[in-house]
Amino acid sequence: MRPLFLLLIAAFLNAATITLVAERNCPYSCVDSGKDKGFVIDIASYVFSQMGYKVEYKNIESKEKALEGLRSKEYDALIGISPKEAPDLIFSRYALAYSHDVIVVPKYSKWKYTSPASLDVLTLGVIDGYDYDDVINDHVLKHKDDKRKVQVVGGKYASKDNLKKLRYDKITALIDNQHRLQYFYAKKKKLFPFKVAKKLNYSEIRIAFSPKDYKAKQRARSFSHELNKLQGSPQMQSILKRYGLIERNILPPQKKR
Repeated sequence: MRPLFLLLIAAFLNAATITLVAERNCPYSCVDSGKDKGFVIDIASYVFSQMGYKVEYKNIESKEKALEGLRSKEYDALIGISPKEAPDLIFSRYALAYSHDVIVVPKYSKWKYTSPASLDVLTLGVIDGYDYDDVINDHVLKHKDDKRKVQVVGGKYASKDNLKKLRYDKITALIDNQHRLQYFYAKKKKLFPFKVAKKLNYSEIRIAFSPKDYKAKQRARSFSHELNKLQGSPQMQSILKRYGLIERNILPPQKKR
């Protein structure tokens, strides 16, 4: 009789492969050749492993190319597309995670968001070309030429530049993606030194399957089932810990699904 571990290895080697693609958007989906491929990619890979699949993860240059490849069944699954953008795709029932922006202030700050007018007392650091919610977009548009109220930075290191400005009191608040900020400090093995004063709009991070795959609906149902089982588990905590995240911050303020 063959040892159990040999049977398990043989089963893994013979498992079907899922080709999973996503645009680079760390820490959700990072480089395909790195150790940390992104916490959403890691979650999806774990779920697929529970379904009996191996995962081949690839970065794609644009969402348009990814959609073309998914629709032609060059790829099996795509992360980072919504049902509104592509209603012909087959989606899992649940989102893998939720992305949201936050207003961050120094720990000593007593500022609280009460209304759009409460933003007027801040010197707010924002990123050039970034689409925030309507209230923030209106505020930035109104005050973009007044550096006492809004300071706009751009480029590859925009988030890092705003954090530095907040640290040295060049601005009194910044807006950025909460998970990106937390991951930035987790890589440095440092605690997040600021506080979240306001959480803004949430957006779902969804996985979609090829409409030309006859197994797509079955895979989407199985994926949803296994993803729901993963919620609140030690495996989920282990994945998120590597990125400096906790589960309550990747899900919206709602009841357990």
